[in-house]
Amino acid sequence: MNKTTRGKVIAYMAALFLAGAATGSLITYHLPRQSDSKPDITADLRERLKTKLDLTPAQQAKIEPLVQKTGAKMTGIRVNSIESFSAALAELNAQIAPELTPEQKEKLAGMDKERQESLKRRFNYTPESAKPKTP
Repeated sequence: MNKTTRGKVIAYMAALFLAGAATGSLITYHLPRQSDSKPDITADLRERLKTKLDLTPAQQAKIEPLVQKTGAKMTGIRVNSIESFSAALAELNAQIAPELTPEQKEKLAGMDKERQESLKRRFNYTPESAKPKTP
């Protein structure tokens, strides 16, 4: 390979690397940010209304009960959705378990444990099936 060809190859590789880095940066920038803390729907709703609508303090005080009520509803909807989702996965796991090898059953149990830990970490939610039983 002569010097000219080698230089072109290096230039193309550098351009390809830079294009990939730029694309990755743009995609990462536009992805939603995930927090390890429990999302506060009411606080987010309050802040969004306040900043987007330029609410006065008097307006904020007047609508606060409505924001509280709606935030509680939205939190309930989130919990119901998580519970429905968890129940559907539990049903699927029970249905496919007879088809799995013992090793696959262990992996499935690990996947379920990871999902429950994620729910606990992200939403401070523990599915009923994972809560300790009290007599």
